[in-house]
Amino acid sequence: PKIGFDANNNPIVGTTPPAPVLKINGACHGDVEIAKGGGYASVGRWLEVGNPTRSFNVAANIKASGTGTGLKVTTSGYPDNITSLPVNYNTQLFVNRNRTHALSVFNTLNNANGDEVFTVFGDGKAQINAPVKNNKYFVVNDNSNTSSPVERFVIDGNGRISINTSLLFNSNGSPEPLIEIKRTPSNENIFRVDASGSVYARQIYVTLFPFPDYVFNNNYTLMPLSDVEKYIKKHQHLPGFEKGNLYEKQGTPVGEMIKLQQEKIEELTLYLIEMQKEIENLKNKIK
Repeated sequence: PKIGFDANNNPIVGTTPPAPVLKINGACHGDVEIAKGGGYASVGRWLEVGNPTRSFNVAANIKASGTGTGLKVTTSGYPDNITSLPVNYNTQLFVNRNRTHALSVFNTLNNANGDEVFTVFGDGKAQINAPVKNNKYFVVNDNSNTSSPVERFVIDGNGRISINTSLLFNSNGSPEPLIEIKRTPSNENIFRVDASGSVYARQIYVTLFPFPDYVFNNNYTLMPLSDVEKYIKKHQHLPGFEKGNLYEKQGTPVGEMIKLQQEKIEELTLYLIEMQKEIENLKNKIK
């Protein structure tokens, strides 16, 4: 170490000497300053701060006492596009700020005390511009109206995804895409979900089990057409189906609906075969 020399190896002289390469202060908390005036500060293979449990597999080991912050990084300055400078503008990064917030980013542009704009919690939850609450694990807010922010994208603890669509229609009322996947380089849409609830895809595969070919088994009981007629008159829908208003309210399971429709197609085929046999018998009798 060169105590009393500046970064250019010149002795410190005068009343306002340049900052030393190394300064050891025995007063107060015994501060040690290394290259504070500029330049580089290097340590050996390991750096330990705060008397942590030593681990030679960890290059930098930082331990905060109690509930203190393990690491804090603050950047200050003003972007070129800000014409009216605020009183405070800095972004602060905290690691393990209070044993609950594992990673926190604060911005003091609009709030001198800092707005927590991004947080990763110790239990794995995350937030952007909004507190995580009511089982909401990931929240993205629209803060264009600062007095009344609106949740636009939410993932809850059950794995459900909620997307607010109230602003996702263009000027002519056409729905904007919520999810869009395009093929490159042609930029073709191959999958899209828009704000009206419509889904567009090139092909959708739905597995059916069992496939309704059981209708053609010899032990399958085909309802007589006269009974089908009675059932329709009484219930106003085909056997095996629910009432139409239920599908309108709750939606239709695509796989189950395809299965039921295929079952009716195969039954209808059997009815036609039987009718054809009866027609042939009548022709033969006439002859």
